[in-house]
Amino acid sequence: PTKLFEGTLTPGLQKAADRISMITQPPFLAIIAFVLLNLQVSNIGEQLLFDLICIVFALVVPVGVTFYFGKKHGNSELDVERREDRFPPLIIGTVGYFIGSALLYSLDAPGIVWGLMLCYAVVTAFITLITFYWKISIHACGCVGPSLALCFQFGPVGAVYFVLLPFTMWSRYVKRKH
Repeated sequence: PTKLFEGTLTPGLQKAADRISMITQPPFLAIIAFVLLNLQVSNIGEQLLFDLICIVFALVVPVGVTFYFGKKHGNSELDVERREDRFPPLIIGTVGYFIGSALLYSLDAPGIVWGLMLCYAVVTAFITLITFYWKISIHACGCVGPSLALCFQFGPVGAVYFVLLPFTMWSRYVKRKH
């Protein structure tokens, strides 16, 4: 069983937790990673097309679905808070990531780009299964995945998202999300 944070925060720490939680929304971190990974494409037209596909399937679809289901279930933030309410948005997100990866692959996007989108699909599918039993932190997963891709492509400098991980975990815990 999960043990929720039982303490209190100063207004300054509460504000910090809120901001960290917002800026580490997985789709926002994903788009930065995808844009950086697409910079290796020399043809600007192709680069912009790949960026557009990534924006649609890794940002617009997940944020739109999360916003819709969050509002449907009475959540005030960009979250679907109750574990029991997460299944439909996770399934839609998984399908969206699979479609995005197939499009990127068929248009000959760099392997790291379509591969990362495929990783998002697979990880989201596993998160969906885990959600039946436990409320896993999608925010934490959203820090690790793109950081691994950035490390693979750019070496140690790509580990920048790993720096966000402890702060993300702290913010989600003190906000009583996990």
